[in-house]
Amino acid sequence: MLVRGTVSSRTFQSAVAFLHGFAPEVDISRLVAVEMAPNNTLCMEQTGHQCACTAVQSVALSTHSVSYGQKSSVIRDRPAMHRIAERLGVTVKKLPRLSNIFDVMMTHFCHGMTVGCLGALFVRDVFDVIGEAGRLAVADVNYQRLARLKLQPLLYEIAHRMKHQLQSAVSMPKFVLYSGHDSTIEPLAAAVGVSNGMWPRYASRLVFELYAPRDEADLHTVASIRVLHNGRDVTRQLSFCKDIRSDVASFLCPLSAFLDFVNDRKFAGGPGETGYNDECKKLFS
Repeated sequence: MLVRGTVSSRTFQSAVAFLHGFAPEVDISRLVAVEMAPNNTLCMEQTGHQCACTAVQSVALSTHSVSYGQKSSVIRDRPAMHRIAERLGVTVKKLPRLSNIFDVMMTHFCHGMTVGCLGALFVRDVFDVIGEAGRLAVADVNYQRLARLKLQPLLYEIAHRMKHQLQSAVSMPKFVLYSGHDSTIEPLAAAVGVSNGMWPRYASRLVFELYAPRDEADLHTVASIRVLHNGRDVTRQLSFCKDIRSDVASFLCPLSAFLDFVNDRKFAGGPGETGYNDECKKLFS
């Protein structure tokens, strides 16, 4: 087993707690490795993909659909946005990220605490606005590009871990747990085409499963994946699997399609026209 978290110790503690819930009988001391990533993309360059991406570091490191969509003029012009700003005593332009405000409010709500002077209408306004902001973001080409660029290294690592699992004669971790933030999980879902733009709920997760035949001769032709989003099978919704037929089962996707998706040469028509390295040099508004 391998556990990787971000530099946040709280997030790493959550990862260990999740691992206990997944397999309570596991002795934590048996973990093959515990790694801490320096950012919320969970990228580690020794896993085979460069982590430095100017476009991501400049505008998207902590972006997810809600915070990105809040910048839209459609959202800024909504009456609810003006009520929120008035209640906080600032202009719409000076509003902080609504996801941060909602985070605090939901902490109060979930623990049965009053939201204080802000009131129920304020909570409803924030909830409605972040929902629309998220939906607008996932339909925006620039957000789709940024989400893909941001999580490309992690997707590359996951796909190639699966490939190496098939090829390696050495025992490799069969279970890898990555623990990040809302600004990790939602762009990851957006990058593979399964995000609806809603702010990720607590304990949201994406599970990538590898299915391999027992006959080694068939490994590379029928090795497949299945992807679950918060427990729901979304494999056939994946952007790289929608039009690809599996020779194994209708609910699976060929591993080869996943590998093609994460290779730089497949960026044409996705986040860029000339590949990850060139696209990372560009900035997005």
